[in-house]
Amino acid sequence: MTMPAARRIAHRRAQRTTRWITLATAFACLGSLRCGGADVVPRVDLSESLPVQRDFSALRDRWEHADWDAVVAMAPKLDKHIQKHPGDPSTRTIRAMRAVVAVEKGEIAEAKKQLDVLASVDGEGSTRDMANVVLGSLEARSGRPQRALEQMGGQFNKIIDPPTRAFLNRELVRAALGARKLDDAARYLRALVRQSGGPLRTFAERETAVLLAKLPATVALAALKEEVAAEEPDRWFSMALAEHVALGVERDQEPKLARELLDVAAPLLGHRAEMVARVAAKGAGVRLERNTVGLLMPLRTDDLRRRGIEAASGLALALGIPGGATKLIVRDDQRDVAHVDETLALLNADGAAVIIAGFDTRESDIALAYAERTNVPIVLFRPPSRPVAADGPVFVLGESPSAVRQELVRSLANRGKKRVAMLVEERTVNDLAQDAAKLVVAEQPCGASLDFAKSAGADALVIDAGARCTNDATKAAGALTLGFGLDAARPESSAGVLAASGIFPISSGPTPDVHLKTFRDREKRDPSWWVALGHDAGLLVKDAVLGLPSEDDTADAAVAVRKRLVTDSIAKTEGSLWTTSSKGFDGARTMKRSIGVIDRKR
Repeated sequence: MTMPAARRIAHRRAQRTTRWITLATAFACLGSLRCGGADVVPRVDLSESLPVQRDFSALRDRWEHADWDAVVAMAPKLDKHIQKHPGDPSTRTIRAMRAVVAVEKGEIAEAKKQLDVLASVDGEGSTRDMANVVLGSLEARSGRPQRALEQMGGQFNKIIDPPTRAFLNRELVRAALGARKLDDAARYLRALVRQSGGPLRTFAERETAVLLAKLPATVALAALKEEVAAEEPDRWFSMALAEHVALGVERDQEPKLARELLDVAAPLLGHRAEMVARVAAKGAGVRLERNTVGLLMPLRTDDLRRRGIEAASGLALALGIPGGATKLIVRDDQRDVAHVDETLALLNADGAAVIIAGFDTRESDIALAYAERTNVPIVLFRPPSRPVAADGPVFVLGESPSAVRQELVRSLANRGKKRVAMLVEERTVNDLAQDAAKLVVAEQPCGASLDFAKSAGADALVIDAGARCTNDATKAAGALTLGFGLDAARPESSAGVLAASGIFPISSGPTPDVHLKTFRDREKRDPSWWVALGHDAGLLVKDAVLGLPSEDDTADAAVAVRKRLVTDSIAKTEGSLWTTSSKGFDGARTMKRSIGVIDRKR
């Protein structure tokens, strides 16, 4: 009687499934986990024919000394040996080798075909071990990772054949990942790297790079700790683990993980060390160390960089660096205002008892919010966009550019100049008082051609920028009456109205100020406004940080006391300041400063 087609297909599928289950059971019983009965005697698959044995030995030697790609490329030669000597004992090992290659090439049917033949072979030995490895890898590819681990686990650290051992270790990692046995996956991954030497090292590193991406950063960190503690750590593996954990830190922004990574492997992080340190600082406790001042260096624009460098020069002068008792820690903003908050946290983690920051309004706003959140003392060079608390930890040392510029515009107006153009580094016309704003006919940033002023019909030009911009504009100004801001270094040959505050504009004559004399002797020039701001900040914070107790107690109560000590000291400190006639904050939080204007002829 003829069986219907659909029924025949179902019958054949059932036969194949039954045969495959029987095959898996046979290998499980004949492998190291026996199913009872007498002990199985290990067997050696040696040919009884000397020529065949020589062919086998040549194949085996190439197998054991080739790189992985060459191993996989041996498939035709293995097939040829099997076809020529199908019943020879040596062919059992060749079949196992061919099964390994078949799995790697994705030839699952070919792998099962070779295992079908090997299932009838009794006894233990390297051939049986290889077959169990292949069987386990097929279990994993069939979506049964736990069964794969059970099938292959007994071969771990037992296989001595280099390619099969590397194949086994990789398959164990894959199966452990699939079974969510992550600690086991890390252990097998370490074995893959450390047990794959010579020509197989490239294979191990290539596979590790792929598999490591699937391992959670916390598990990889545990593996990293184990590796770096080894008697002979594998540097490549250590760096790969460190890189993977660092990427996890960057992705998850997890301070605890970042701190642990720095403790374990900071020297291995290379260019990622700074990023990891920044994340670590987010969760670090605030430390206020004696003698320590922090400076946030802006790199977002060329002009901000110039301000930062000049302020650092003045700050170092006032703090007595080098050679003094005070330590200055400088960290930059990574060229992005988005990093300002974390840079402040890093400076705190470094032990800065007070931080100098605020080179523009945006930075000052972020620093103010940080200080309000942490109560860390901060001195700002520019006023933030909102008032600071009268008894808070934030001190505003500098002046708003708009306050200076509107005084210059008013002074020019008093001299009959009713149409004023402005060349500036930060545009502020919208922030000027109404009476001054209505006199400004045009405003452009440094670098712009002065044609904009002529096109607007201006009869005066306010320049508030660094030396280069000031010099270029002065040369091109023609008949325009000039006004110079506090940041503008006026050429000696130029006439105009000059903003005045403190010792600015600086007289070229002798001075009793020791710091000013030192600066002139060293730099062969007068200090700029930003050098002066840095100097004044240094004078006002120096006593505060030197007055802290030497013990570095990080308990919350102790840190709060140290914050208050520094804040109170800055509020009452007095000194010979360069940017104002005031001697200090006089208990307030904003520096008192009177902006004047003087007329200087050629």
